[in-house]
Amino acid sequence: MINRAAALLLLVLSPRPGAAFALGVAALLAAAVAADVAFAVLIAQGSVKGDWGLPLVFAVIPAVGIVYALRLAALRSGSNPR
Repeated sequence: MINRAAALLLLVLSPRPGAAFALGVAALLAAAVAADVAFAVLIAQGSVKGDWGLPLVFAVIPAVGIVYALRLAALRSGSNPR
């Protein structure tokens, strides 16, 4: 959890992060979201005890971070996203 928070913090606080860095952060956050969703599925199936909605709530901020990182990477690479 700390690694994705640190990566997102570096992405937001860096004055001009490059497109490669933004894509790397997006990949890290995508892996975190996939892990959270997989954990929610395990809870829903009964393999693990807990509340299945909680991991999905934890996946919201990284999902927003993915959108931000991809938008930033598109702007830094010089492509027109419109």
